[in-house]
Amino acid sequence: TRTGTLFPYTTLFRSVITIAAVGSVAHELEMLGWSYDAAPTGGNLKVESPSGTTLFEFDITAAGPGFIPLSGSCLKGANGSAMIITLASGAGAVSGIVNCVKRDS
Repeated sequence: TRTGTLFPYTTLFRSVITIAAVGSVAHELEMLGWSYDAAPTGGNLKVESPSGTTLFEFDITAAGPGFIPLSGSCLKGANGSAMIITLASGAGAVSGIVNCVKRDS
């Protein structure tokens, strides 16, 4: 079932989206988006499912928006597990925003 849910978060600290476990359902990401308002120090985006199992991770070194469309080759989490998406703090006064669009299977 495709929900097209958008989860926006912004903070001067790390930004975390936690998509709760639902029965035996697997969460699938169709899009990841992020933005830092200035060049981050230690910028990073990580997706885990279940907690502690990294599915995807990369460093972000520049200010501004970025996104990864995953339609067709979605990033699928573990059945019956939560999915955690973490945008690292940009350090100092750098703010970040992280968004995702997901579906369930």
